Amino acid sequence: MRRIGIVGAGPAGSAAGFHLAARGFSVTLIDRAHFPRDKVCGDWIPHAALRELESLGVDAAALPGATLIRGTALASPAGLETFATLARPARCIRRCVLDDAVRDRALAAGCTPLLRDVRVGSDRLLDEFDLVIDARGAHTAAANAVGLRAYWRVPREAMTTHERACVRLFTDAAFPRGYAWIFPLDDGDDAVRLNIGVGMLRSDSRRGHTVTDFLARFETRNPMLRRLAPTAVGRERPIGCHVGLGGWATGTS
Repeated sequence: MRRIGIVGAGPAGSAAGFHLAARGFSVTLIDRAHFPRDKVCGDWIPHAALRELESLGVDAAALPGATLIRGTALASPAGLETFATLARPARCIRRCVLDDAVRDRALAAGCTPLLRDVRVGSDRLLDEFDLVIDARGAHTAAANAVGLRAYWRVPREAMTTHERACVRLFTDAAFPRGYAWIFPLDDGDDAVRLNIGVGMLRSDSRRGHTVTDFLARFETRNPMLRRLAPTAVGRERPIGCHVGLGGWATGTS
């Protein structure tokens, strides 16, 4: 039997481990983090990803805090907002919940967990495997961006039904190569948990123009957040992480 080592137990690594173990391979799922573990962004799960979760036996609708998403909105630096209704509904699910659920399916399929910070390319442990899959996400290569996210908890009645079922993305002329987001998550009968965050290229960071400055600007200038801030019954401390984004390109026609 071929032995396979998968470095990274996030959704990609755990999904690969599930399918391989289900087909009879000996799979070791290696990660440096204790699960459940959190992640800054990624709470928005589109329909295609929900289909993949179904193939793993994960019922996304049954996960704690899962919110049905029916629309998306994109706002320009001038504040103009374009809304689109999704052809197929999506979900918002906290990554600490989603990642743990996918990893549990991989372990149930027969994957062996290993808690270890592996250095791909130099760790002799990996020599023990016939095949190694690098599923470390942003850590696979040098991360070129940084993200910062905070959770707010607001009363359900403070938001409209439309706002509770829509993910929003924003651009800002002061941070032209960055973006911001508001993702709603269910937090019980009386509250909504909002994933509020920003991301930007690390090379654009300078004094007075950091990801922390970007988040502060977003929280104070966004009309929806200004309206909701006085109602918030809880605001978690922002946390950040490195992110790998595609290269920036411009073109002319």
